[in-house]
Amino acid sequence: MPPTLSKTRKSTEEHEPVGVVDLHSIDLDDEHIDENCDQVRRKINRLLDSGAMTKTAFAREIGVSGKSLTGFLGTNGPFKGAKFVAYRAAWEYLKKREMAGIKLPAKKPKTNPAGEGSSSTAAAGTDVDISDVVLPGEEDDAVPIFDTCDEVRRKVNAHLKKPGVTQAQFCRDIYAQLKGPARPAKSFQSSQLSHFRNAKGALAGVKSALFYGAYVFFEKRRVKEGKPKNKHRLEMEQQWDEDGIERNPSSSTKAAKMGDSSSSVQPPPPPKRKLVSVREISKVERIPGFGKVAIHLDGWKVLVVGDLVVFFEIDSFIPKVGRFWELFGEPNKTEVFRGKEGYRVKSRRDGKHLSQGLIYPLVEIPEIDIPYKARLQAIGPATATDELLSKSFSQLLGVEKWEFTETAETLPNLGRPPAFIHQPGWSRIQDVERMIFSRPKQKKTWQITEKLDGITMTVYKFAKDSPWADCLPALPTDCPPTMQDEKNRYGVCNRREDMIDRDDNLYWQTAKKSGVLNKLHGFGLANVAVQGEFCGHSVEGNTMNYPEGEHEFIVFGIWNIDTGRYLHPKQTVELCKKLGIKHVPVLGYSPLGNYARDVHELLEKAEGKGKFGGVREGFVFKSTDGTEQFKVISNSWLSLTGK
Repeated sequence: MPPTLSKTRKSTEEHEPVGVVDLHSIDLDDEHIDENCDQVRRKINRLLDSGAMTKTAFAREIGVSGKSLTGFLGTNGPFKGAKFVAYRAAWEYLKKREMAGIKLPAKKPKTNPAGEGSSSTAAAGTDVDISDVVLPGEEDDAVPIFDTCDEVRRKVNAHLKKPGVTQAQFCRDIYAQLKGPARPAKSFQSSQLSHFRNAKGALAGVKSALFYGAYVFFEKRRVKEGKPKNKHRLEMEQQWDEDGIERNPSSSTKAAKMGDSSSSVQPPPPPKRKLVSVREISKVERIPGFGKVAIHLDGWKVLVVGDLVVFFEIDSFIPKVGRFWELFGEPNKTEVFRGKEGYRVKSRRDGKHLSQGLIYPLVEIPEIDIPYKARLQAIGPATATDELLSKSFSQLLGVEKWEFTETAETLPNLGRPPAFIHQPGWSRIQDVERMIFSRPKQKKTWQITEKLDGITMTVYKFAKDSPWADCLPALPTDCPPTMQDEKNRYGVCNRREDMIDRDDNLYWQTAKKSGVLNKLHGFGLANVAVQGEFCGHSVEGNTMNYPEGEHEFIVFGIWNIDTGRYLHPKQTVELCKKLGIKHVPVLGYSPLGNYARDVHELLEKAEGKGKFGGVREGFVFKSTDGTEQFKVISNSWLSLTGK
């Protein structure tokens, strides 16, 4: 008679081919961690919720103490909990399971005493993985909300009726959606959820973090499942505009003051740029002396007329493939980008008028037009058109964002830049005109700096005993001493590569020359990334008129790796001044309404000569409360560079 299995052992064997695969025999070959803390926690909870293993058994299996595992599971955030030994141990164990072909089990179904339903549908409500869905504003808990509290309650009640969904897991799921500093210290409790569900009224519970988390959870599910916005959602968007429902008007000023006093602000996530989109013409102008008219699409002006048109923004790179090339390309103006030949959309001047994109009749792009016509029949013109205007079609058409590809791409590197360092990005004012010039936002104070014609560059430092060390590949054995010392690791990267220090790498040489590498300790942060513009003679066009061979690193932001936040703009300026590091020119601080009335006036003010000589590229605006930023590009600079 075989020995009796313990309850834990039996449960494990029912889900895993134990004895067939020895996980300890699998070698990960020094792989670096490719999942953040939230993703690992989600897998652990799924395993534990299935009943396949108890928390104690799991801790024993991965070789850590119960205290370490409990501490790791009790935190929340992509990088929160990375210091616990359980993080890497759990990742290794789960990675080995994956390599061995062992799938994570479904959650344990609810007890159904009435015998209704089928156990095969136990995971019906929990089979949507939303971990890869990121919403604009999420990192600062500022996702615009377009549902009333009653509508969210309706969704919560419907979700909890699904087989396999428990209140405890749902509370964890919605708590995981909170990322910002206002996140509660502990996960939501079932009593809090019940209190919210029992309330009544469109705004009853609107200030609750639970309400916000639940809305984000359901919105991510909608996006992941590819479901269109329903009629209620579209009506709410029209009623509340881009900002969504006002959740806590009385605390807005308080939050802004807290941001100022803390000297630490979340990076504002810019609205995702849609290189290819469908637009409606909002204004038509006759161009004297031309057989054309100028039309306005939102804040953009182009030179073709139509009703619904497909708009290609400048910097769109169209590969030389198939009929897209025949339709869009200009054979005599090809460029090579990332090894592909194609056509780059640039600004173009006809007389005194500047075109900032290409548009084509919708019917000429059947990949967009045919599905749109099908949606017209299915959901009606208004809903189908709103849906069409909200989408990006760059991936569908194979269009990429063109970026200057410098020679450093071919030099030795460590791969992509560290994932825990935020890569800055600014929306053009034409893309966010309505949002920025809404009445409440004109009262904000903005830092106004000159936009320099350079390449984004980051110089970073982190301690070798910090959790970030496990997130990057090891340095080569022959790396120069500038990349590490006894306690710290140092790096220099652009947007796409983390580079190895060599004599022929202009980024590293410029970082050394600027003195920023030797002054990283002066910022007072154990783990820090200093970001700025790599400017100089080698930058395409050299619009800043640098002498041959001369380059500079000019700072615009300081990223605190541990908190996942930028230092306040004013503190950044003060630190650079104290340490003798060059900062981008600050033109002043002002409410937007005092500086310009509209986009046209902003564009006029962007014209002129830059502080470093040559035609100024434009301005960058950062709100001092850290919630928004955008750029204004000079039309003269666009004409000069063809960008």
